[in-house]
Amino acid sequence: MKFSKKAKIITGVFICLLTILSIGVIYIISQINKFEISKNDDYEKEMSSIFFISEYNEFVPVEYKECIHRYFIQNDFLYGEKRDKYFLTTIKSRAKDVIAFGDLSNQDSNVKPDIAFLLEENDFKSNFILFFCILQKIIKIRSKKC
Repeated sequence: MKFSKKAKIITGVFICLLTILSIGVIYIISQINKFEISKNDDYEKEMSSIFFISEYNEFVPVEYKECIHRYFIQNDFLYGEKRDKYFLTTIKSRAKDVIAFGDLSNQDSNVKPDIAFLLEENDFKSNFILFFCILQKIIKIRSKKC
């Protein structure tokens, strides 16, 4: 069986594209695995230092916890000079009173509810309130020191 020159070229191009696609998929999988490994190293310890009491597990969904975790990391609340300066309440009976969910941004009610939470400052005189407005995976953060 003989193949025409055109069929050989198309087959060659197809094999090249398939090879490039396979390499790309392998690369993406390796990057995901690297992220998971780095996430597992300190992630649990960081999450338990933010959500110090187990009561938060009862009513704060994981995706919101991850947003809060990301905020703590980006603003040096875990490792930088602000380490241990701000924290969620550690008083079990107040845990449900310092976090609120709802349409806080007055946006479309068909998306996930926004979250507001109160951070205490380590001087025990000041508070810091944060609003995470989640709209189609775009997170806008507003804060106000009380």
